[in-house]
Amino acid sequence: MDADREQLEGVIALARRHADLPSSADAVDAVRAFADQLSARADNGDSDQPPAALVVAAAPGIPLDDLTAEFAAGHADALVALKPKSSSSIAARAVRCGAASIAIVRLPVLRRGLTIIPVLDEPWVVALPETDPLVAALQPTPTPTPTPTVTLAQLAGHHLLHSPDEVPEWRDIAAELRGVTVGQTQSFALGQLDTLDEQLAHVAAGNGIVIVPRSIGLGNARVGVVFVTVDDMTRHHLAVVHAFQAPHPAVAAFVEQAAQALAVHPAFADSTRETL
Repeated sequence: MDADREQLEGVIALARRHADLPSSADAVDAVRAFADQLSARADNGDSDQPPAALVVAAAPGIPLDDLTAEFAAGHADALVALKPKSSSSIAARAVRCGAASIAIVRLPVLRRGLTIIPVLDEPWVVALPETDPLVAALQPTPTPTPTPTVTLAQLAGHHLLHSPDEVPEWRDIAAELRGVTVGQTQSFALGQLDTLDEQLAHVAAGNGIVIVPRSIGLGNARVGVVFVTVDDMTRHHLAVVHAFQAPHPAVAAFVEQAAQALAVHPAFADSTRETL
């Protein structure tokens, strides 16, 4: 790669020196010859160069280590590197700026410059304190329901410990965001809770609730907190994104394998695979 870079810098310097002279045709020919050389190398393979790394980013709650390890085991010709787990918007931005080849994100994200491939959807769950009356009502009875659930209407009077904009369906019916209650929520007393860990600590203390995709809830079990499926929320969508242009074959292979693996992963047991 160092030799290629030096040769490319030389061609650029030649073009700059002769840009306004008849000999500029020499610079054009040099550029074309170098481009042809790189194309031939890409077509025939370059045994002197290692394969390019496939860099994968993902939102929190995605089993990224499992997905990449499985892919690397079956694709010895592709080097797989991981980006640190972060938010969906940051993972998508990494693809957009070229820092990552692929990202697995939770929709919505900014779509500009990206190809969005829906993978699956999953239910939402609410984190309730174990002392909440809703939890008591869900305790096993002589005829227990197979999967206890609650509805949005049952949560409308609770206090949400994170931004209501993350859960617009709850926001639209929340008692604390309507009428004279606006501006009088506990949010001001508790301060901004930036992390899920902080939020769940307040759930356990009985200070409010958190509503998250089910896979995130499964990965954040905590004493004193009960996760219950919210029955009537629109299911949450998971997608793979890559750059807008046609993907490299390794990218296309990872997209398909990731979709298959996520569909059967225990964290997404109640999820539905979407058509690719």
